This record gives sequence, C-alpha cells and structure tokens, in this order.
Amino acid sequence: MTTQSLVVGTNDILGITNISHATFYRVVFNNPTFPRPFKIGLRKNAWMRADIEAWISTRAAAVTA
Repeated sequence: MTTQSLVVGTNDILGITNISHATFYRVVFNNPTFPRPFKIGLRKNAWMRADIEAWISTRAAAVTA
C-alpha cells in the first residue's frame, strides 16, 4: 500500500510536472498563479500537494477550453 504525502518538495514537483529546474524556478518566481511555498527547514521549501495538483488541473483546463 502506498500513500502520497500531503507535502511535496521541489524534486517531487519536478517529477509530477516533468519540467527542468530552470523552468520550475521561472514558473515559481514569474507566475503569480503558482502556489507559494512554505518553509519546513532553514533551506527547504515545500508545497501542499493539493495546491500543486489544483494548479496543474487549472492549467490543463485552460488549454482544453
């Protein structure tokens, strides 16, 4: 049985979206619709998985509309 974490990090998002580090950081800093991260350590950012999945769904819906 596998369970998905409620919180995802940068590498998790890269795997989910299949984009490069450079593209990821460009989206994070330049796209106001992308969910904002929160700190879970001194040098570690995280995002809520539900927020990332909702953002992806919104982007997909915009393309198909």
